[in-house]
Amino acid sequence: MTQTIEREFKTLITKTQFNQIQKEHPEALTVRQTNHYFELPGHQLRQQGLGLRIRQFAETAEQTLKIPTHSVQRTLTEITEALSLETAKQLIEQQTIQSDGPIMTYFNEQALNWPTLLVWGYSTTERTIINEPQGQLMLDQTRYPDQFIDYELEFEVTDFQMAQPFFEQLVQRYSIKPTPVINKVQRASHHQAH
Repeated sequence: MTQTIEREFKTLITKTQFNQIQKEHPEALTVRQTNHYFELPGHQLRQQGLGLRIRQFAETAEQTLKIPTHSVQRTLTEITEALSLETAKQLIEQQTIQSDGPIMTYFNEQALNWPTLLVWGYSTTERTIINEPQGQLMLDQTRYPDQFIDYELEFEVTDFQMAQPFFEQLVQRYSIKPTPVINKVQRASHHQAH
């Protein structure tokens, strides 16, 4: 289990910008991940700003709860628990999460009715990870069930002040128009197959 504070700069980008940045970093690692998103009846998680998912990689999986912090900058507390792929598949099929651990503890402390959880959607992302001295730059190409694809630039940092000049130079270099980004969970809700 890990609990981290997620601090990031984020913007949607075009396919051309995505390809250009990716091409200039041939050494970067690209991973495929599929996210299954959970909710409670009446959108109780969304109403509290919470995001709950199970993410599957090629050989491992994890469940993550994102909890908003009261900060001006984009910060979240993330609780992540490792899962085997087999366990993740079973939990998704059963539309539930691992029954012990810190995420379940949080649900119980907040009196959230976890037995009523349901999987409402998913998305698949090809993520290119570029390590920079100021933080980790991620290029996401995400495909949704209705076949819509979007492109996102995410820069995870530990120090906003130190990282901001680098991010601003990056945006300028690739002529990126910073766009307020709604998170992948909300974007996925618009692009499930009907």
